[in-house]
Amino acid sequence: MHKRPLAVIAVFFILGIVLAGFLPDSVGFPHVLAVVLVFIAVSFLDSRLHGNDNTSNIFLLLSIIFFAVLLYINSNIFPNNHISHFLGEEKLKTSIVGIIKSPALTRKPYYGKINSTYLFEIEGVKDIRGSGYRNIRGRAQIRIETEKDYGYGDRLLVRGTIKRPHLPLTPTLSPSGRGSSSFNYREYLERQNIFALINTKETNVTVISHNYKSNPFLKYTYLVRARLKNQIIEKMPLESGAFLSAILLGDRAELPKHLQTAFKKSGVYHIFPNQNRQKLNYSLKSYATL
Repeated sequence: MHKRPLAVIAVFFILGIVLAGFLPDSVGFPHVLAVVLVFIAVSFLDSRLHGNDNTSNIFLLLSIIFFAVLLYINSNIFPNNHISHFLGEEKLKTSIVGIIKSPALTRKPYYGKINSTYLFEIEGVKDIRGSGYRNIRGRAQIRIETEKDYGYGDRLLVRGTIKRPHLPLTPTLSPSGRGSSSFNYREYLERQNIFALINTKETNVTVISHNYKSNPFLKYTYLVRARLKNQIIEKMPLESGAFLSAILLGDRAELPKHLQTAFKKSGVYHIFPNQNRQKLNYSLKSYATL
């Protein structure tokens, strides 16, 4: 095929992953699997019947592309009890059991009150048709109206609303006739494996247990990062400390809104580490009782 077959395979595999991102939702696992099997069969038969290595190699490379597509689609297939299958487009008021999986991602005013946001691993959702809980799984982002800090590993019973992230508004046409695309918040969160948004307040939250299925290494890491953040904020002017904390720790919570807006407009906001992925935004107060 080539003097460096692994390099060629890697290139075509990457092409397949890129292609998978542009496929419509109507293209499913069985369709791609059929294409892969056909290409492999054609490559094998052509090599056996005609001895044409060039043609068989072309079909073999095509099969590699669609095999990558197959893996991509399979990675996005969730079990029947996944939260993405449970929620519709309307918000649902119910009770949810789950685990805090990160320090506070944000802590900011909302309608005159302080709201803290965390990553939340859902374990069960109350069955509206009965008294028990359905085994519903998946990751959510929970916003709690509270000034209290909840810790990584806290298992909570939450009464509030749960919904899917909103879809973008229909793009409007500009005077030149070109469509202006809207930001797809749902897609943005789903790339981080977040499929639901939960809203509640402190009076509707019951802590069932602490350190539930927590990773000791992560817990220690969050403690060290929180101490670093507090040292930065305390020793430096507010805006300078917030900027350094955002750069080094991925903690944008203290970054003033006008700075966030300026960075977004200038197109450099992406230089800050993603706080949802790194889970670094936390307050030292959360560990005061450890």
